[in-house]
Amino acid sequence: SRGLGDVYKRQDLMSVFTQTQFRKHFQAIQAEANVFYTTPVLQDHFGPLLTRLEKMEYGWLFAHPVDVGALDLAHYTSTVRVPMDFAKVRLRIKQGRYTSKPPSGSLRDDIALVFKNAIAFNKPQHLVYQIAEQYLGVFEEQFDEVAARLSQMEAEQRMHPDNCALCGGGKISSSTWCCGA
Repeated sequence: SRGLGDVYKRQDLMSVFTQTQFRKHFQAIQAEANVFYTTPVLQDHFGPLLTRLEKMEYGWLFAHPVDVGALDLAHYTSTVRVPMDFAKVRLRIKQGRYTSKPPSGSLRDDIALVFKNAIAFNKPQHLVYQIAEQYLGVFEEQFDEVAARLSQMEAEQRMHPDNCALCGGGKISSSTWCCGA
């Protein structure tokens, strides 16, 4: 006896999917496909943002991991569960850990965590707390600007006549209904 899987194996998508299923499938591909948010693109756009933050007057405070031993902060790890700094974010970008679409999720969260950790550990009257609060606002504004530029560039890439409108990559092949990406 033949199972349902055997029936689907012998049919192409055109005869199996309804128009609504095709639309939902293509929307899912378009929402999840990532040929644009590559490691080099993120390094080129978010690397300068990290550099600008580091070059601010007190940006050096957030550039590298907190040296718990040298600063005698034994209780730091009980307050800060996930330490984060700009060097770690740069490394994660280089390792390709933020290339999901859009990059605003975990990349944004990790950069914000640099400042949120400082806010969580220090008391409101402490200078580091106040700086972290201020820099978090600066970061969020600048991140949104970079993310908006990238989103516009992605849309332009998808709409280029030589690229796949679904994922933005390679040339579309009408015989296979998919791109070369």
